[in-house]
Amino acid sequence: MSNAARFIDAYNRVDKRLEGQASDGEYVSFAKRVRSSKLLVSPTREFLLDFGDLRNVIVHTRGSHTGNPIADPRIDVVEKFEQIAEQLENPPKVVAVMPHQQVHVLDEESDIAVFLDLVREHNFSQAPVRRNDGTLELITTNAVTRWLASEYQADSGAAFEHASLGEVLEYSEADDHIVVRSRETTIVEAWRIFAGLGHMAPPHAIVITHSGRVSEKPLSIVVRSDLPELLSVLL
Repeated sequence: MSNAARFIDAYNRVDKRLEGQASDGEYVSFAKRVRSSKLLVSPTREFLLDFGDLRNVIVHTRGSHTGNPIADPRIDVVEKFEQIAEQLENPPKVVAVMPHQQVHVLDEESDIAVFLDLVREHNFSQAPVRRNDGTLELITTNAVTRWLASEYQADSGAAFEHASLGEVLEYSEADDHIVVRSRETTIVEAWRIFAGLGHMAPPHAIVITHSGRVSEKPLSIVVRSDLPELLSVLL
């Protein structure tokens, strides 16, 4: 296949995947669907908008039906369109990119020393905590610092070895909350969650479980600093 033929094929695959977002049977242009799509991250969206008109140049100009189109896309453009088409047809999932983790779920009755051991031994800065009612919250080193500051006295220091994680969690900030999602969560969905593009404030972390139920054992935990690694798969 020529570069032009490969480009049109990949364009049509992308167009077909985005077509499902049209409503009420009304025609929606390729550019409008790209701009409103929830399946694309920003760099991909901009790429598609930049080269979307190339399809019209190839298809609707003299010579296109004889195998001699007026434009023949560069191979890197063709391959990029093919990559985007594949990603839309088979969206990469978070669990396929993030390394397998042993997620340490702590208990709210546990001593703060249990979390500090994880920080020291594994260089963690956060960990999920199971509340007595079954919900999950996130303990962070920032919360520990704020708690320690509240307990510290210049003449006696702080007796932090006797504090429970439940007590320390009271010093969490609003954005220290977590959301729980299933193992089917895609990279684009995770990016949208951290970008605050849904109906909730951006969380500090996403906990991945088998079916997305908070009662299930976490399979992995994803934080904002993991986004560059995740997005590198799409770019």
